Amino acid sequence: MRWVGSRRVLAPLVLVLVLVACRARGVAPTARDRPPEPAATGDLVVENHSGQTVFRLQALREGEGEWSEDLLASDEVLGEGARRRWPVACGRYRVRAELADGRAVELRAERDLGPDEEVVLRLPSAEASRRGTLTLVNATGYTIARVQFSPTNSMRWGEDRLGPKEVLAPGRSRSWQIPAGRYNVRVYFQDRTVLEARRPIEVTVGERCLYRLER
Repeated sequence: MRWVGSRRVLAPLVLVLVLVACRARGVAPTARDRPPEPAATGDLVVENHSGQTVFRLQALREGEGEWSEDLLASDEVLGEGARRRWPVACGRYRVRAELADGRAVELRAERDLGPDEEVVLRLPSAEASRRGTLTLVNATGYTIARVQFSPTNSMRWGEDRLGPKEVLAPGRSRSWQIPAGRYNVRVYFQDRTVLEARRPIEVTVGERCLYRLER
């Protein structure tokens, strides 16, 4: 090796030798050197129960401004009863389907899609599409153990809308998709007292009706 009598020339050479030695010993690269982590994904699943063929299907993740390109291939359709899945980035999704009769149906997922999870959106039949969403907010300060609905033109109360071991805690809400119409609402508390809504609740097709229940 030819000796250069200058510290300015020697210093870079020493730095290069140190870096080579570190790599030879398997020193982990810094965060700057690592490739970016791949985005977490889950599966968006669509089931067609509309009674018609779907010719076009698009998805929109909340926070993004534009609908996706057609999720179906150029020569692909989604027939009645068919089920299809797509890997997508995590988030909450809406889908829009164009049916054979020219109608467009939109659905919104009820929860966020997490890593390695799946969210299933089911295209409803024509009868089911005449439904609305009733959301009940428990503002009573007491835990609700049972919820019943009754159309205003009926003398009978329906079945319990909560699950076998489900309760509606104070401050929490619960949503149900039910046929459009006017409903009376009755709840049972854990202390076995009963409360009925002060007025009938109007459920509109494709809309969400929010009712705050107070005691």
